[in-house]
Amino acid sequence: MATSYRIPGSLIGVWLLLGVVQCFMAQAQAPAPAPAPVQAQAPAPAQAPAAPEPEPVSPAVAAIIATKPSTPAEQVRAAKILAGLDRPDLAKQLLGRVLAANLDQDQLLALEQQFGSPLFVSLSVRPELAPEGKQLADAVLQAAKAVRQDSTRIDDLVRQLSAPEPGAPVAAMEGLLQGGRVSIEALIAALADPSRAGQHERIRAALGQFGRAVVDPLLAALHGGDVKLKIQAIYTLAGIRAPEAVPFFLAPAVAPDTDEELQTTAKRGLITFGRPVPDVTVATDMLLQEANDYLTGRKRFREDLDGNVTVWIWDEQSHRPVAMQRPAGDVAMVFASRLAEDAHHLRPDDEQVRVLYLTCLLEQAAQVAGLENPLPVAVDSPAGKAAAAGLDVVEDVLVYAMEHNYAGAAVSAVRILGERGSVLEQLCAEGSTTPLVKAVAHDDARVRFAAIEAVVALDPNTPFAGSASVVDAVCHFATSQGQRRALVAGPSTSESQRIAGHLADLGYIADTARSGHELMELALRSADYELVLVDEALQQPTVDFLIQQLRHDNRTALLPVGIWARDGHLARAEHAARRDPLVTAFPRAHSQEVVVWQVEQVLALAGMKRLNSAQRFQQAGQAMQWLADWSAGHKVFRLPRKIDAVYEALFIPELAPQAMTILASTGTPEAQKALVELASRWTQPLPQRKAAVEALWDNAEGHGILLTSTEILHQYDLYNRSEKLDRPTQQILSAILNCLEAPARVAQRIKTSPVDLPNPPEEP
Repeated sequence: MATSYRIPGSLIGVWLLLGVVQCFMAQAQAPAPAPAPVQAQAPAPAQAPAAPEPEPVSPAVAAIIATKPSTPAEQVRAAKILAGLDRPDLAKQLLGRVLAANLDQDQLLALEQQFGSPLFVSLSVRPELAPEGKQLADAVLQAAKAVRQDSTRIDDLVRQLSAPEPGAPVAAMEGLLQGGRVSIEALIAALADPSRAGQHERIRAALGQFGRAVVDPLLAALHGGDVKLKIQAIYTLAGIRAPEAVPFFLAPAVAPDTDEELQTTAKRGLITFGRPVPDVTVATDMLLQEANDYLTGRKRFREDLDGNVTVWIWDEQSHRPVAMQRPAGDVAMVFASRLAEDAHHLRPDDEQVRVLYLTCLLEQAAQVAGLENPLPVAVDSPAGKAAAAGLDVVEDVLVYAMEHNYAGAAVSAVRILGERGSVLEQLCAEGSTTPLVKAVAHDDARVRFAAIEAVVALDPNTPFAGSASVVDAVCHFATSQGQRRALVAGPSTSESQRIAGHLADLGYIADTARSGHELMELALRSADYELVLVDEALQQPTVDFLIQQLRHDNRTALLPVGIWARDGHLARAEHAARRDPLVTAFPRAHSQEVVVWQVEQVLALAGMKRLNSAQRFQQAGQAMQWLADWSAGHKVFRLPRKIDAVYEALFIPELAPQAMTILASTGTPEAQKALVELASRWTQPLPQRKAAVEALWDNAEGHGILLTSTEILHQYDLYNRSEKLDRPTQQILSAILNCLEAPARVAQRIKTSPVDLPNPPEEP
């Protein structure tokens, strides 16, 4: 009997695979027209260099080309394969054809549905496929996003969750999952709609499909929604087992005035997580502890590369939560504010709770509005609630905010105090320094400036404790010239100058110092310094002591510092940096690129506390105006005899008018000399020189001529050598001499316009 053998299936598979490969190779070797992506090159002229040999075409590449992809889908598929076969040049040609077709939104969406988003994300990040890969990927992904997040489509999908047709709810859920955040917003808005109560169970189930992505949006709804929505939010949060939601169940579970159904639901939510229902006192303490955990950073968030976090806020107008990107610190304040509000609701008469609640409320509101924008004091607004608590409470909030460096709350509290006239009596009556005046010396420049504004607005007419500090602070703000400045210090002048050169390429004016003492003196001269870079080997004092000195002066307390270390000394520099959150350490930079990175690291330490040059210059303009207002004599704010910033401001057009007003009232030889020098400089704008002559006349009338005979003779010499200068300059020099020759005792001032002034008297 014949024996039969059965061929194994695996061997058959191998034979079939070899057959397919042979077919592809046959197609590649068969004569065929040149495929479009591979263009034949015309013979080069004899004198031209020979064209490079075309890259050999592998059998697999030839097989793909032989398919002659013509539709967008075929071209995308072929481009994907060719890119995987190390032929990005051919892949780019195919992707370029797809782009040239100018596909509409539906066609782009069809590509995304056929190949999936991961493919296009991959195309966008491969540099060898640029720019065609990224351009096509962006177009496809944007089209898909526009369709899948279309609000009309999303709302229709929410309704389809309850559709009776078989498969419709499942298809709707798939579409909602593709919609991401927009779908979550729409689902929670549907939960808030009482007319859709019959659909709420399905909506809660749909939200549960998103998993932990719905926790924060539901917490926003629990904080800002109505009673019915809060009930639905608690049900959903308990259903998806989100333990971070437990603290937000406490207030509705134990507050005496809570709606009965909401209270029952909240208690069940606590029990779901195995938590007992506490009494009001324990619940309040738990809420305060949770709030402090957010404020102190014990509870952290997942940040993106820019340090931002997605936070959900309840929008009253649209009745739904909305997502926004905020710095991690701002997001922590959002959660702390919610918890503090719940604690205040449980114990409204507790002073500690009230101060924390109002501080968080003002800080969060200021972060949203921007510290430069005063908060409206409406009845139900954050500032209105703080003002309604009374001035004593607002002062307590100011003290707490300054101690814990909540600049937004401090600035807001200062502005509230500055708008209350009764604060003036307290300011002038008390023997000790009030919190408002203490704010003038705060480390944060924004708090200091707001405090000065508040004190000036109160317009005190009698001296008070700390009034001199107001003038000192104003003088420092006046030192800004709207420049970006940096300080570089180290024992090696050449090394410091090298670093300063790199900083100059970044747009900084860099000043160098050889010792810690010299650096400190420079730092106090200008409000424009944004960062300090020091050599770890710095002496007199050492880096450790220098940092302490910087931190003990409010004008430099928030200056970020970078310590550069030579080989073998980085550990020591890092040890010094660990003691201060505004200090970092790194190896000595050897290139511009490294310096750029180091500067970014140092500036990041200051974060939102750092004012930009435009903000500083705006503050300088206001500071100069205050000094000008006080220069003629003020009962409280008395100016020092010399303010260096005023002399420097003479040559800054935006600040010069105020500077000349100040010098016109300053009875010192330096003031008159500065005005004469400005008026005599023919390189300065003519209007400023004329104004300087006017200010000189005012000064001489009030204080007489204070220049020395040598300085007066120098002016005669300038005039006598001005015959080749322009006529206006000659007239100004003549006007200066007329002022210097006019008797100070003459009551009737002999002053006319420079264009009409007579020739000066003969030189004595």
